[in-house]
Amino acid sequence: MSLYSEMLIQRVLKNQFCRIQDNNRNISYTELYEEIFRLAAIFNEMGITKGTKVVLVFDNCIEFLSSIIALNSIEAVAIPVYFNLGISKLEEINDDLNINFLLTNSSRLCNELLKNEFEYKHRFYCTSSEIDILEKRRGSFSDDDEMEDVALILLTSGTISRPKGVMLTNANVIASINNISGFLNLNELDKLLIIKNPVHISTLVGELFVGIYNQCSFFLSNKLLTPRYFSEKITNENISVVFATPTILNDIMKSNIEINGHSLRMIHFSGEIIKFHTILEIMRHFSGVTLIQGYGLTEAAPRITQISTEDMLSKENSVGKPIGDQLVSIIDDNGEKCKPFTIGEVLVKGSNIMKGYYKNNKGLIKDWLHTDDLGYVDHEGYLYIVGRKDNMIIMNGRNIYPEEIESALLSYDGIKEALVELIETEDKRYIQASVTVHKTISVIEIIRFCTKHLEDYKIPHTIKIVEKITKTYSGKLLRRSADEKRS
Repeated sequence: MSLYSEMLIQRVLKNQFCRIQDNNRNISYTELYEEIFRLAAIFNEMGITKGTKVVLVFDNCIEFLSSIIALNSIEAVAIPVYFNLGISKLEEINDDLNINFLLTNSSRLCNELLKNEFEYKHRFYCTSSEIDILEKRRGSFSDDDEMEDVALILLTSGTISRPKGVMLTNANVIASINNISGFLNLNELDKLLIIKNPVHISTLVGELFVGIYNQCSFFLSNKLLTPRYFSEKITNENISVVFATPTILNDIMKSNIEINGHSLRMIHFSGEIIKFHTILEIMRHFSGVTLIQGYGLTEAAPRITQISTEDMLSKENSVGKPIGDQLVSIIDDNGEKCKPFTIGEVLVKGSNIMKGYYKNNKGLIKDWLHTDDLGYVDHEGYLYIVGRKDNMIIMNGRNIYPEEIESALLSYDGIKEALVELIETEDKRYIQASVTVHKTISVIEIIRFCTKHLEDYKIPHTIKIVEKITKTYSGKLLRRSADEKRS
């Protein structure tokens, strides 16, 4: 069995000039290798071995990167989780995954663990941000047959239900690194700005691992992202490649902050449905920069399709074609394959697709991943995503996709966030849009905007301007279940 860490370490050893920075440190690839090697020895001494399940609670920092690669080099199973998780959420993760160790550089978390007498059987707590002074405490662990060949367990977003543990093998991760690298064409002259949380599979594999494989330099930021900070980092750090979300890019464009004399050559965005007119605005704002859009899932480690600037213009609203050896199929409610331009559930198979969910047999059927996304393909095999299967609203016999309405609302200058959902009472059903704003606008103005950009049956029946829209730890909208929406 090949380990993804072996592939990455080989690339690290070939380059002594590229550097990795975070908000506190700046090290060479050679120093990164030395840190990985040292950590692997420490972890082994602590009793972490093949199949040991280790939760990592780190912010965007070099220690996270070196720790997760070191764990893989000794065949442990890494489970990265969000830096600001509370004790109760960690207890829930422990109940679901039966973890063996916890590593963190958060002094806040360590204090909470001690204060709450947080008991892990055979657990280890890293009580300092300096990895080299870890307390060495051995543990013995029971075998878990399900961990055979598993490299990572990633938690799904859990926008409605409880998050599931996605098991990714070394082969999955290696396939994904190769797939994405083949499309992006990064090189050792590139410097990447990493602004999203590293527990996202898109950040971990699609940015950090792919960047190392292509011998790029990095700047890992754990600061609050503002348009001005974004602009300053690109200029001051000579950033050539940025990975972002449409929401981040929207905020930057609405701020009217220009990036002058920059080295930026590529922007990659993913994670949300985006309307064609918004893509045109991004192209105008970042003139001369190559745009690449990706579509994927945690279960796909993460990337399924990619599309570049030229195809974005000719294939309006498409997320591109499958990359690598992946195949995409669209099926109807009866399991029959749909014809081109017919909406159905998106299925995907390929060597990057997960082994399965931890202690959960759902997800893969005859090697096909049922994504729960709705979409269609055209005659040339380009994929178009319209929304989530469990979010679709049926109103007067018509299918309505909240994501499409939310994307339209987010393109309005004054709207910062949007959530569209079906509300059911005893005597009526109606579509409600909740929005947050960053300048004074009225509901009447929003309705007028909707009448210009949406078909009449897609216009929300009520619009509420709210102070906050609740999101998951991954930044996705937290949608209520059908029972919660009944008032």
